[in-house]
Amino acid sequence: MPNDLIQPDTQSLQNPGADILAPLASRSLFWRSRYLEPSSVLCHVPLLFWLTEAARPRIAVTLGVEDAVPHFALCQAVDKLGLDSLCIGFEPAAGPEAKAADLAHQVAFNEANFADFSQIVQDGTLRESIFSREHKIDLLVVNLPVTQALADELDKTWLPQLSERGIIVFLQGGEMPGYSSYLRHLTSGSNIFTCDLETRASVVFYGAEQNDRLQRLANLNGGQSGYLAARNVFARLGELHSNTAKLAFKTRESHIARKQRDEKAAELKNAQTEVAKLRTEFEKLATQYSERSEMVAKVQAESFDLSQTVTTLKEALQDSLSKHEQEVGELGEELARLQERLKCAEAERQDLEDRTAEQKGSISKSKQEAGVLREERNLLQDRLKRAETERQELEKRAAEQKDCLNERYHDIAVLGLELQAKAGEVGELTKQLASFDQELESLRRALAETEQLRDLHAERIRALENSSSWRVTAPLRKISLMIKPR
Repeated sequence: MPNDLIQPDTQSLQNPGADILAPLASRSLFWRSRYLEPSSVLCHVPLLFWLTEAARPRIAVTLGVEDAVPHFALCQAVDKLGLDSLCIGFEPAAGPEAKAADLAHQVAFNEANFADFSQIVQDGTLRESIFSREHKIDLLVVNLPVTQALADELDKTWLPQLSERGIIVFLQGGEMPGYSSYLRHLTSGSNIFTCDLETRASVVFYGAEQNDRLQRLANLNGGQSGYLAARNVFARLGELHSNTAKLAFKTRESHIARKQRDEKAAELKNAQTEVAKLRTEFEKLATQYSERSEMVAKVQAESFDLSQTVTTLKEALQDSLSKHEQEVGELGEELARLQERLKCAEAERQDLEDRTAEQKGSISKSKQEAGVLREERNLLQDRLKRAETERQELEKRAAEQKDCLNERYHDIAVLGLELQAKAGEVGELTKQLASFDQELESLRRALAETEQLRDLHAERIRALENSSSWRVTAPLRKISLMIKPR
């Protein structure tokens, strides 16, 4: 089997690390992680793959699954190797002032890929419901900052649960004063393998019963050639794995950015189309506005002419009324004079009748006086007839003047109605003009907002194309275009 340890020869006994690279030649070192999320632990995924293959743990526990990369690396190795193992991820309860970790994404990924042998528990106090104390842990991965509280928890709870084959992997550490001495305390100063990349990974071979592959790695001391060679293998493959994952992240971000750019370009094109439509509508509205402005100007001119005509007619009517009132006054005075004269004539007639009555008794006195009186009576009757004729003529003239005045009043009423109708038309046109101005102002504001949105999209596209990530990934885009099948 290519993954089995070779038997040490005489040279390897003299140099314990000479053949350490042979057992490291495992395909698991070159696996790619299925769970790719930004994490400082990505560089240690090959080490976790190799440890899972070499140790073949029955129970593997990961403390800290908010960053679930190491837990899912163990699950992937168990799945690919076909091991009958149980993988458990614990996320300790948050402090009284800290916010609980959101593990919805991690739980969903676990249920979709490793639900048969993997469980994620958010509160560490529930571990008794997962496995009892009779079930020992073979591989414990600590993916949390090693504080004094965590060290006490490890000593009190987790170390007693480790089996005789137990291995502890610290992926985050150094925050606690005396962290190095704590590691030496765990193994009495030996059986520690350390790999430094973006973060430090410390493998502590805690149990005394390690298989030959692990024991040979655990027996290496710092400074030996085999120790350095093993560290270089894990470091280079870890760096390659981390860079590959980062390249995948950048490629995914580039695809997302390209998709967003295309979406923004489509939105910009739609916005430009809308702007063109708005401009066309604006031109139509401007033409309609010009036509309506001309109509309003024409109506205003006609209204002004009507106002001038009405003013002229009012002045003429006022003059006619003044003349009519003057004529009526003169006719009234003349009628009063004629009535006075009529009264005088009636008085004279009554006087003559009285005198005639008086003279009837003395007719016999003198025929000459009778003839004179008859002539005077005839003369007075003629004068009375003429006065009656003049009165009738004056009444006829007064009736004619009254009819003329009524006709002029009727003409004034007709002109007033026409003036009110024209004023109503002018008011309606004024309202339509105001409504049209409001619509035009609303369209102008909409056009301004659309142009502002178009400029904002254009600025975002320029910022995206001028961003450092766009320029950095330019060589990758060129390579992808060169190797793309035509």
